[in-house]
Amino acid sequence: MFLNVRKDKLLVYAVPEDSAARFQILTEYEGLSNITISSKANLKLDVADDAIVTPEHINRHIQMIKRDMKRNFFYTDKEKVRLKTELSHQLPLFCNQLFQTKNYTLLSMERFDVKLMDKETELDLSQAKQLVKKVGPAFVESVIILQEHWFLVTSFSVFIHDPNRVDDCADKSRFPYQNKPAAFVQRKTKYGTSSFELVFRIGYVEVLANSGFIGSTSSTKLIPFVGSALQQLPGTISTSIETSMTEQIFISKAQKSYETGNRIINQYYKGTSTLPWQFYGSRFSENGFKPLNPLYLDTKRIWLDSASVVIRTYALQRVDIDDIKRALCLIEQTNKPVKLKRSYQLIKQHLTTIKSHEQLQRILFDESKQGTIRIKKDLICIYNEVLSSGIKSENKKIADMAVKKYEFKKIDLFD
Repeated sequence: MFLNVRKDKLLVYAVPEDSAARFQILTEYEGLSNITISSKANLKLDVADDAIVTPEHINRHIQMIKRDMKRNFFYTDKEKVRLKTELSHQLPLFCNQLFQTKNYTLLSMERFDVKLMDKETELDLSQAKQLVKKVGPAFVESVIILQEHWFLVTSFSVFIHDPNRVDDCADKSRFPYQNKPAAFVQRKTKYGTSSFELVFRIGYVEVLANSGFIGSTSSTKLIPFVGSALQQLPGTISTSIETSMTEQIFISKAQKSYETGNRIINQYYKGTSTLPWQFYGSRFSENGFKPLNPLYLDTKRIWLDSASVVIRTYALQRVDIDDIKRALCLIEQTNKPVKLKRSYQLIKQHLTTIKSHEQLQRILFDESKQGTIRIKKDLICIYNEVLSSGIKSENKKIADMAVKKYEFKKIDLFD
């Protein structure tokens, strides 16, 4: 038996306990170091249990036992059953200080217009507007559960990813249509810097969170976020190699009060950029917890507010001469920092051009290809070098103030 065995394999032979010594001597005599002799009474594994692949028949048996035990628990202890379809069964009691968990239901595709949500429907802009009007409100103060954490969304932008590209502000997607509602935290990389965004997808619709709160199912720590780039994201999500995804999306049973406006984006020269596809939960918006709108800034920071006037004028193709004059007057009273000299000069240049135009109710747009490219480049430069960083710092102030304002209070069970 031993002489014919291959010496390149490690083998364990289980033998009767009273014969173990004789077999051990034989293997040593033949120089069979690849063979281990073990008595049946003392047979031990040389590998950890979790290193062994569980056979499929055992897996099936485990699933059957698990199913039967859950069913038995349901029928014998119904009052203790916790369902994944019930938000109140999954979140701690203190979350009710921020939102009433019992007043939520799991989102399904059937909630919305079947025709507009159908994959084969070729949407035009009118239908896209109708779709956003139907779908958008449902996500106001929506909640998701992802890897033992929950997210409450208080404001968001809506985009349409249909094949006709009716929404030119929507990023090109490899998978434009989503058969089932899904939410995920996606990594975005720009100029070598990574950030994370919370995105919902249903049909051709994308919902991008712009503000809200992050919490744990086992902790009272509350993390507000303002702006689409998620700050202080839980490590289990931010360090995950794969995209963190969930279908546990809960929406309010009763429609939450909301307001709409232009979307929070960075390219306002596009055709659909000013559509009112931005949604704000009213009870948070009215308390100042919402992201700044790039088209309507009033931060008392001269260059930041002036950049907003320029972007707004081109986006709306409408001149507010009082705003133009006010911005130029303030600019004349300040010195241009050297660091952003080009972008600041562009702001002053465009304000001056608009102000000096004879017909003050419209802008003298250069409709040639070269003129369009120049204006586009100028607006991108102004946004990236002035608005982007300025808005980010202002949004951080809003998030910091929200930490104290919305923190969970200790629950006194005897009060």
